[in-house]
Amino acid sequence: MQLISTFDANAPGGLGATVQNPCCYPGVTDAAHVPRVTDVNDLTVPLAYLTAQLVGGLPSGHFPQTPNPAGEAITWGVDQSLKTPYAYAIDFSIGRELSKGFSLQRADFSGANLSSAYLGGAVFFQANLRRTNLRGADLGGAVFIDTDMRASNIEGCAVYGVSARDVKLDGAVQRNLIITPAEQPTIEVDNLEIAQFIYLILHDHKVRQVIDSIKSKVVLIMGRFTPERKAVLEAIRQELRKRGWLPVLFDFEGPRTQTTEETISTLGHMARFVIADLTDAKSVLQEFRSIVPNSPSVVVQPLLLATDKEPGMFDFFRKFPWVLEPVRYRNQKALIAGFRAKVIAPVEARIRALAAGS
Repeated sequence: MQLISTFDANAPGGLGATVQNPCCYPGVTDAAHVPRVTDVNDLTVPLAYLTAQLVGGLPSGHFPQTPNPAGEAITWGVDQSLKTPYAYAIDFSIGRELSKGFSLQRADFSGANLSSAYLGGAVFFQANLRRTNLRGADLGGAVFIDTDMRASNIEGCAVYGVSARDVKLDGAVQRNLIITPAEQPTIEVDNLEIAQFIYLILHDHKVRQVIDSIKSKVVLIMGRFTPERKAVLEAIRQELRKRGWLPVLFDFEGPRTQTTEETISTLGHMARFVIADLTDAKSVLQEFRSIVPNSPSVVVQPLLLATDKEPGMFDFFRKFPWVLEPVRYRNQKALIAGFRAKVIAPVEARIRALAAGS
């Protein structure tokens, strides 16, 4: 027990051993200087001393036996003169991909790093995902019921088909959530519950009818945002968020299909207004046909880089009172500096004018 306690309190620096050697023969006065074993057949103890010990015979057979203070000593513990020849530090983990549709009831993943994990179809029931890093994870078709996701990070997650009920999201980072399948043009929103709501709108005609009369705070952002101009998109998003709007991005990177047209039309009808960047995205004007002619209450504010020419097709849409003149900007900094005065203020003024019937 003493040996275990010592090793527990002091990390071993060499080989552990229990060595019994004669002590205190002539020339050796303490156990610290007792000769060590140098060979399997050599105790390095003077033969004369061993002979004297043996000749002396066994001790008398009375109890209790009083040890001879000049007799034998037991030394134990770590022999600092012996060094471990090799040391290996091993740190490894074993991972297993969970099958689609697995259920986690009352599971505790608080503080875990699940970034970029595949959790498609998973069912989280009364799970603890507080402070969990889920950034970029695939949550397609996942179900969250009575789950704690406070202070978690779900930025950039794929949330197509997600169902969330009684989910706590206070303090969670929930931006750029992708609500469309991978094979369709990307639509991103900034709230898990809004993502679920918009998903229902896009895929349930009855829900669309219910909300047709409801004007939300959704702002549809249209454009083709290349990597070089992605910063402009993020800046626009941030400005809209500051003012309490809910930006929804539609990037025209993918192919145009009938589903795309229906999606644009649905989003356009439910948006409070539209911001359309025409820079490097002439195809945006083609999609205007799904929104502008039949949505007189949806104000459209085009944007255009100062060095770009205005697309010729824009003249057709200029006749609609709810389509404003393009706001030209030199660069991102200039656009954001005048965003309130040149973009938001004219849009709000036109919304009020249209509501008044002027």
